Amino acid sequence: MSNGVSVIGTMQNVLHIGFTISDAICEGIDNSLDAQAREIRIKFNPDTRMYVHVDDGDGILPEELPHAYCMNNRKQNNTQTHGKFGIGANALGIILSELEGGMTVVTKDSSAVHNCDMHMNFEQTISSGIFNRTVNVVDLDGTDNRSTNGNRLWNEFTNVTDNNTGTILQIKCSQRVANDIGDMIDTR
Repeated sequence: MSNGVSVIGTMQNVLHIGFTISDAICEGIDNSLDAQAREIRIKFNPDTRMYVHVDDGDGILPEELPHAYCMNNRKQNNTQTHGKFGIGANALGIILSELEGGMTVVTKDSSAVHNCDMHMNFEQTISSGIFNRTVNVVDLDGTDNRSTNGNRLWNEFTNVTDNNTGTILQIKCSQRVANDIGDMIDTR
């Protein structure tokens, strides 16, 4: 439960509220624009079904990252332009994965020395009812708890982030969504 509302129910409902694949991708772009991104790149690999969304926006502080990706956030308005219904940041991952996988977020705020990362396993959330969002950081003593995948993504896209600020989302698409994205690319 989150704020007295079922996280599992909310996640499953996101799949049925009318968001199309294009809507979800546009939601990701809108979030990047809200973060003052000047450059946004989207990469899709049909063989691995991996979708990657990269921006050079403001990034997110490690302590704010779980809140930015919480479910059922009912705050009406705040300075972070967090959506009214509390699903926007998660919509991209939920719609593209169809809850068959997860989403990795790698981000860095301008005040941070290192990027941080967080992985959300939607399948695990559905089976356990717990929406775990553990942020991996470099501790004050220098211990690096960041994931290998998060560091690889950050290093791969420093041409966008300039190793300064930004956010990277990596989502393994369901087979159906991967086919649909492939068809969208082929027809355009």
